Amino acid sequence: MARTDTTVLVGQPGDQFKVRFPDGLRESLKVAAKANKRSVNAEVVSRLEASFQTSSALNGEIAAMIAQHVDAEVQRRLREIALKIGGAQ
Repeated sequence: MARTDTTVLVGQPGDQFKVRFPDGLRESLKVAAKANKRSVNAEVVSRLEASFQTSSALNGEIAAMIAQHVDAEVQRRLREIALKIGGAQ
C-alpha cells in the first residue's frame, strides 16, 4: 500500500515538508546520515539548523566588527575636534 501525503506519523512532532532533491543528493544524505548514526530526516534537520546557527553567529560577528569600527572612528573624530578647539589629546 502506497503512502499518501496525508499520512500522519504517530509520535513524530513537527511539520512535514516535501522536497525534491537534485540527482545524487539523496544518496549523499544517506551516506552522511549513516556516518553520523542518525536517520536521513535527522541529518537534513541537523544540517538546516546548523546553517541558521552559522548565519546567526556570522551576523553577530559582523555586527561586533562594525560596532568596533564605528567606535574607533568616533574616537578618532573626537580627538580631531579636540585638537582643533585646543582641547587635550
